[in-house]
Amino acid sequence: MMRQFFAVMIAGSALAAEPATFHRDVLPVLRGKCVACHNADGLGPFPLDNFTDVRKRAGQITRIIADGLMPPWKPEGGHFAWDRRLSAVEAATFRHWVEAGAQEGEAGPPPQANPDGWMLGEPDMILTAAQAFAIPAEGRDLFVHYVFPLGLGEERQLRAVEVLPGNRRVTHGALGILDRSGSARERAGKDGRYELYGGPGFVPTGYTPGYFPGQAARAFGDSAITLTADTDFVLQVHYRPRGEAMTDVPRVGLYFAKEPVVREVSGVFLGCEDIRIPAGAGEARLRDTVTLPVALRATDIRARMLRVGVGVRVWAELPGGKKIPLLKISDWEREWEETWRFAEAAELPKGTRIYAEWIYDNSSANPRNPNKPPREIRAGETEADEAAVVWIGGSVAGWIDRVTLNGANLTHYIDLATAAHRRK
Repeated sequence: MMRQFFAVMIAGSALAAEPATFHRDVLPVLRGKCVACHNADGLGPFPLDNFTDVRKRAGQITRIIADGLMPPWKPEGGHFAWDRRLSAVEAATFRHWVEAGAQEGEAGPPPQANPDGWMLGEPDMILTAAQAFAIPAEGRDLFVHYVFPLGLGEERQLRAVEVLPGNRRVTHGALGILDRSGSARERAGKDGRYELYGGPGFVPTGYTPGYFPGQAARAFGDSAITLTADTDFVLQVHYRPRGEAMTDVPRVGLYFAKEPVVREVSGVFLGCEDIRIPAGAGEARLRDTVTLPVALRATDIRARMLRVGVGVRVWAELPGGKKIPLLKISDWEREWEETWRFAEAAELPKGTRIYAEWIYDNSSANPRNPNKPPREIRAGETEADEAAVVWIGGSVAGWIDRVTLNGANLTHYIDLATAAHRRK
């Protein structure tokens, strides 16, 4: 706290000596934390990449920053990369700029744009939706699953994935999902896609990075995902209507390893299939726990709840008893679900116990409750149902550990589903 206090004091003194200007002091902050959504083609309701629009809304932006409403960031704690929260210094910079008269200053050179759109270079394989999807002007959020049968013919190692939305104004986020069961392909039919609100509708073989405004595309470092010949790639895209009818044709770039890679991308699944949240329950909790059969280098985490979810907590207990917090969100909103990447990978040895807890408010006091009056909620794939999922992604030492962990995930899911079926 003292370090943060002195940083704000130093920033304030510097700004007092020389009034802040938009181009020199404010625009770099906005580009780093806001412009990914707030640009002419972005998801935000207005652009924040130019002096005129920012100055027009300077008072409103100052209040929103002070209230912590924007930029949106749900996880608590500071152990994540791409943290969109403004630091105390950044918030003070904007406030002092407004107080000093919101001067424009001299414009610098514009940032360089990637002409072909691919941040990681030209992909080895490009997947393009077969036809445009129409997003209506109004209505609820849509979750569309585009299914791409890869037809690899042989096993390949995937080193990176990059998703390019065709229309960023309506694309709230996207997630890559792998399927070896053929279930997604069957559900998609001749259209090559299907809509489903809660999840993909099948047990995934694994997940890949997707798209979220402000997150940079990244390779898998010293690891890779092994794709079998029968793997299908499913892109789950979250669309949000924007007041006018639009269309989207997303693309996915796949980058394959040129040489064999030893470490394998993998992860661990926690969840609950036996969801029964009583009508009127103001704080219902579900829990799950798993023990790692192999060592996992955890790099990212994703959680899923639907409309009445209000909080989630995930932590690991190492064999020696040390506890490591992995995720805590006390004001969950389905609309801001994303994959959160750890600033530093968490080394979780074999025998680590991982715990997850999901918290729900199924009372009439919850404004996001879709049932009025409240009714009992169970697991399902509609807006009136619920979900409880956590996926911790990372890498393991090799293919044997990957097969072991995947087998443990499948067994755990079957156990959860069987227990839920027995209670019906």
